[in-house]
Amino acid sequence: AHFFASRGTVLPAGQNGGLPVVTVNTPEVDVQFLRVEPAQLPAFLDKVYGIRRSADEDGSQGEGEYEGEYEGEYYGGGTVDLRGRTSGWYIDQLKDLSSSVYLGRFQTDDKRDRRHVSFLPVEHIKELREPGVYVAVMNVPGSFSGDYQTTYFYVSDIGLHLHRNGSRVDAFATSLRSGAALDGVEFEVLDGDGKRVASVKAEADGRATFAAVPADARLVIARRGRELSVVSLGEAALDLSEFDTAGLLPTNNKLFVWSGRDLYRPGESFDVSVLARDADGKPVAAQPLSVLLKRPDGRTVSQRVWQPSGEQPGYFRHTLAIPGDAQTGAWTLELRADPGGRRPDAIMRFKVEEFLPERMKLALTSAEGVLTDGAPFDIAVQGDYLFGAPAAGNRLLGALATERLRFALPQKPGFIFGDFADDALKGRRELEETALDDSGAAQLAVPYDPGTARSPLRLRTSLSLLESGGRPVVRSIERAWWPAPALIGVRPLFDADVARESSLAEFEVGRFLPDGMPSALDKANVRLFKEERQYYWRFDDQRGWHSGFSDADELVDSRTIALKTQGKLAFPVIWGSYRLEIDDPQHGLTMRYRFYAGW
Repeated sequence: AHFFASRGTVLPAGQNGGLPVVTVNTPEVDVQFLRVEPAQLPAFLDKVYGIRRSADEDGSQGEGEYEGEYEGEYYGGGTVDLRGRTSGWYIDQLKDLSSSVYLGRFQTDDKRDRRHVSFLPVEHIKELREPGVYVAVMNVPGSFSGDYQTTYFYVSDIGLHLHRNGSRVDAFATSLRSGAALDGVEFEVLDGDGKRVASVKAEADGRATFAAVPADARLVIARRGRELSVVSLGEAALDLSEFDTAGLLPTNNKLFVWSGRDLYRPGESFDVSVLARDADGKPVAAQPLSVLLKRPDGRTVSQRVWQPSGEQPGYFRHTLAIPGDAQTGAWTLELRADPGGRRPDAIMRFKVEEFLPERMKLALTSAEGVLTDGAPFDIAVQGDYLFGAPAAGNRLLGALATERLRFALPQKPGFIFGDFADDALKGRRELEETALDDSGAAQLAVPYDPGTARSPLRLRTSLSLLESGGRPVVRSIERAWWPAPALIGVRPLFDADVARESSLAEFEVGRFLPDGMPSALDKANVRLFKEERQYYWRFDDQRGWHSGFSDADELVDSRTIALKTQGKLAFPVIWGSYRLEIDDPQHGLTMRYRFYAGW
């Protein structure tokens, strides 16, 4: 096996470290490097990114240079995915867009049955030092299968990243060598037809802002001299799930609104308080606020202008009256410092319901931590009337719901634990009825049986404390059960359990304790199976013709890894269903994750 480990890499000119190649039982590879001609860059972008630049926009294309050569998708007008295995027929479409500048044979690793990452020293090859766009085509010496491993990369010092918020795009250009901001970089935005829809020159700090980028924008290109970098707006953005990116939108006027509670009855009135601050958190000059009250169906009930209360700078306090015939449901209060603003500066949501306030409170406490085999699930119950008397003798009903806890560690977002076969263990059962003692207390030992579960489970106990008339006060408490003191988990580096076909399916892998700390494992066996399902027709006298299927597994990869901290796995995949298995010999458990390769 052999493939490129990079996808559209930007290699800093002069100090890029090389182009990474992954090989197994492949001691050497032949790689041909193609340089995209500057005049053919629009055509290359069309081929790779699926955009098409018109001749009158670029000015460098004449009749027969570009449009005349691509007369429909059947004859090559479609896109070419230069990431992974690519047919030679598709690569041949690039012959008029690029020229071969270097062909060489590179040594990788001659040890058998071992995955090895080699770095092709492209920075030391004279023909590849010139800034530009390159395509690398790799095959095994003596092999003529017709398919090649391909990738494309840029030799450039321009590091380009984008911040996108709605139609606004902020572009930043920095030097990949020094990390300093680059001045004089020109940015342009191309739409799906390859037309330039916006362009701007970077400021001294390397930043440029596009206030309104069309929805059909496809590419942002940064140029400086002969150097360029490209970011596709159609590709997935950076995965920021590990970072706290929530918060207020950047505005000059920040409004903070609150009230006593968020549940009211029709006809009630309540006070709403607002703090108005600038971007630095300082009180703003006295100015009115535009306030809209909307029903659950979105219709505006009232529109008012609130004046500052005068008690403190930037402070508002007003009474809001709910109509007596108000709709029940979720209401919204929208506040704007600018009455003509499209987006509210603050929104307060509250509910209007015909409800009777609870007369009792129910408190549930249990020991913190993860449950393991044999550990009791004990709950301390305390019930009291809101006026102070204990709920002595009141009936207590309960139920236990059990299901697989796929994401078992909040400290490791995206990591999946256990076996997907345990999804079938989801269930619910009633607990034995009991009554509170004279002090309104009870001690419950919740019986649970994980059975054959090989995955962490969520145990959710819901308890109902009944008033004398039968109206319940319901509270719930959850605990996690683990089948072992440490578990192996994987985080797929793709979305919705679907990886791209003919590419690398990548995972982060680790072995963790219940507190999220890593737990070392010297040896873990990893297997990747391709699940084949064959459908067929058969006939019998009772059912007539009917379809059926048979399943078969094909082992496509097997390796042994050591889990010291958090590591990474990558497998080349084609179209179909796959199953990843990782054994933990210390605890006798196997982590199983099923995913799909396709679109």
